[in-house]
Amino acid sequence: MQFFRWLALKPDSDQEEMCQYIWDQFHVVVSASWVSRHLALAQWSRHTLKLVAKEREQVIRDKYISAIGEYQYWQFVFIDESGCNHKISSWKHAWWPVGSGTPSVEQSFHYNKCYNLLPAVNCDGVLDYEVYKGYTYTEGFA
Repeated sequence: MQFFRWLALKPDSDQEEMCQYIWDQFHVVVSASWVSRHLALAQWSRHTLKLVAKEREQVIRDKYISAIGEYQYWQFVFIDESGCNHKISSWKHAWWPVGSGTPSVEQSFHYNKCYNLLPAVNCDGVLDYEVYKGYTYTEGFA
């Protein structure tokens, strides 16, 4: 039962992390297939995670929506970073009891090495773009 309480706190753990937890807590070596078999026996299955950004704040969002209501659609220019990123520490699946809904995990969304396409777009299409290696920072727009 202690294992499942731990897993409920860390539902995005992979099977190797579960094996390590069992070793750390009980000094028993188990395989990933053993973990998989016992998760199935306890009716825990792998679910797609519902990712929730830690950085969201409804009051700030509402204030922004109110502020942009003063502008016309043609006055907006959007800068939309797109790219190929190698995510670190970001899982999309979790182990959870069958019939207990979908677990959610708060994560900061960080990336490792990446290449980016940074276009400036308005309602008429792409105005300009830049392709570069690395991250997009606020200082780059000064």
